[in-house]
Amino acid sequence: MSENRVTGQAEIKLPAELRDRINGQLQGQSIVAWSAVDLDDRGSFAERFVVLSDSQLWVFGGPAPFSIDLNKIEKATIVESLGADRLRIVADGKVWQELAYTRRQRRMMTRLHRRLERRISNPDKPCEEIPTWLEDVERKAEHAERCAKCGRVIPAYSEGICPSCLHQRRILLRLFDVAKPYRSTVLTALGLTFIHAFAMALPPLFQKFLIDGALDADTSTADRMRQLFIWSGASVGIFLVSEVIGGARMGLLSKVGTSVTRDLRHAVYAHLQSLSLRYFAKRRTGSLLSRVMNDTDRLWDFIVFGSVNFIRDITMIVVIAAVMFIINWQLAVVSLLPLPIVAFLTYWRGMKMQRMFGRLWMYWSRLSSVVGDVIGGVRVVKAFASEGREVARFDKRNEDYTTREQAVNKVWWELQPMVSGIMRLGVLLVWVVGGAMLIRNPGGNNTLGTLVAFTAFVMQFYGPIMELASSNRMITRAATSAQRVFEVLDTPPEIYSRSGAVTRDRIDGRVEFRNVSFSYEGAAPALRGVSLEVQPGEMIGLCGPSGAGKSTMVNLIARFYDVTDGAVMIDGTDVRDYDVGWLRKQIGVVLQEPYLFQGTIADNVRYGNPDASDADVIRAARAANAHDFIVGFPDGYDTTVGERGQSLSGGERQRVSIARAILHNPRILILDEATSSVDSETEKQIQQALDRLVEGRTTFAIAHRLSTLQAANRLIVLDGGSIVETGTHFDLVGKEAGVYAKLHKTQLEAATRIAAI
Repeated sequence: MSENRVTGQAEIKLPAELRDRINGQLQGQSIVAWSAVDLDDRGSFAERFVVLSDSQLWVFGGPAPFSIDLNKIEKATIVESLGADRLRIVADGKVWQELAYTRRQRRMMTRLHRRLERRISNPDKPCEEIPTWLEDVERKAEHAERCAKCGRVIPAYSEGICPSCLHQRRILLRLFDVAKPYRSTVLTALGLTFIHAFAMALPPLFQKFLIDGALDADTSTADRMRQLFIWSGASVGIFLVSEVIGGARMGLLSKVGTSVTRDLRHAVYAHLQSLSLRYFAKRRTGSLLSRVMNDTDRLWDFIVFGSVNFIRDITMIVVIAAVMFIINWQLAVVSLLPLPIVAFLTYWRGMKMQRMFGRLWMYWSRLSSVVGDVIGGVRVVKAFASEGREVARFDKRNEDYTTREQAVNKVWWELQPMVSGIMRLGVLLVWVVGGAMLIRNPGGNNTLGTLVAFTAFVMQFYGPIMELASSNRMITRAATSAQRVFEVLDTPPEIYSRSGAVTRDRIDGRVEFRNVSFSYEGAAPALRGVSLEVQPGEMIGLCGPSGAGKSTMVNLIARFYDVTDGAVMIDGTDVRDYDVGWLRKQIGVVLQEPYLFQGTIADNVRYGNPDASDADVIRAARAANAHDFIVGFPDGYDTTVGERGQSLSGGERQRVSIARAILHNPRILILDEATSSVDSETEKQIQQALDRLVEGRTTFAIAHRLSTLQAANRLIVLDGGSIVETGTHFDLVGKEAGVYAKLHKTQLEAATRIAAI
């Protein structure tokens, strides 16, 4: 088998840097697995790889590759720590190698470790067989971390965007697709742009005719005065026409720019709503806010002042150059001598700035994330008197961003005087060479008017070039922002409604898990072969240790994620065959930490049913035991709850969320620790509200406080992603060796200790 392929998989290519390093070293051995090892022995970033062949374990990186035969390895373990993990290889009773790597490489190293374990003797820990579905998840995750075009690992800072494949021209041309609804306005603006460019080339010609025909002419005074008034009037007229056309052009472009930006902002925000929770789990809040708000706004700047002005500047350069060559080709050649140097410096600066802008936006999103985190968690900050530490954290991020921004600006301003000086050199050359030609060979094209006109032409010629050189910074910023915007728009929704998706008048609420397995990222299964059938109206309690898979089960019911193996059925139909929006309207969720939106209490109760009447809102609030405390506020149901409901207590927020679920009237209900972290009296009121809410509904209740699950028809105990016990509270608590009994005993002992304090 070829050394650039991995066995047991669907033809996954090795990265080019690893393929080059192998370069025949394996001598025909098949590659079983590989992983990057991005830390050296001192904990510094490095570029190394570990490769598992069918008979040896290889490490590539450093002066030369080295390996060990698999039959010499006694034990292979992964040692986890906070910042990085290590693959420890033991041979001949001692550690042969400890390969350190960041968590970014965890998935691939976990796969390599599992395959390595199957090939060595390890009596302490029998190795489980990797199911096919987990292999599929791992392959999909690996593809997402590498650029589909160049195969390079996408840096973490770029958040899904490959900096090596950032093509400004292609990206910015996509903006014109967004501007298609405004094609007629754009074409009108372009027409005015061409007229404006030609009009700007006329004043120097008028100056030539004015000087040669009036100021420096050997004719009668009357004729010279007539020429003076004619060309002066023509200059004034062309100035007025240019200003009117320029103003109309800018007005049209501003209208198009703001409209396109509005449409982009809508498209990005609307598309974000269609993306799965997996996408948001991998993105910082500050980064997404920056894409919706800042990046789209920067594109307005490019559309109005960049794209069409770029066409104007190119047109002016071509027109003025043509006129200059027509008037005096020798002076035209002299005036253009500095142009190649200017073009090279401008291109070099643009390429360097393009590489820097991607990282700059990463630091900006980090800064935005700090602000979002602290504002959202301001109570925690104040509770721990951590204001100073948060200010210091903000200052560090702020300083990091400022340092990178200054580096970008430095590249821009360091070359700007050089570019400007070279351009002004063209003017000086015109005066020197043109003056010498006028002195030595006056007449013909060598006139004072020609020299003055050429001076103006050169300034007008290099003016657009200066604009293009300066706009390079804006274009680079716009290309980076456009790439970040299109990265969102190009991300396909993982959860979507299929063609011909099923909707019904109502559902009964029968839920079935058929051999369901699931993994979030492929490193480890969250659920393993779970099978369960729940009848309509039945209440199921989900319990077990943290990480057992309880939240994963309810996430699959609501189709926040899709199963990787098996199927989740509702009323005999796979949830993937239902319309997503319709399905979620049949499901209500009450979370441990209820989220309330900025607005009134009535708005939050009505959130799942916007058309509900005031009477319906009050009825739901009464059922949730929320009406009494709501009417105690001066503004009653019109009380503003503040961001995330911070003006309400935890128990009040919970009861508002229960009222919201009651008004939503779902057939399937999910309760996720709905009564935790509240006092006994509040818990009693919440429990009463929940009893009304669950009546007649299929309910899945997650609780670590096992006493709250005693009313459930059945308890499902999960451990390690599998169902290990099923029964009522009284059935399971009597099994002393069972998982549920141990959890119950532990909670009773903890409650006894607390009561004794």
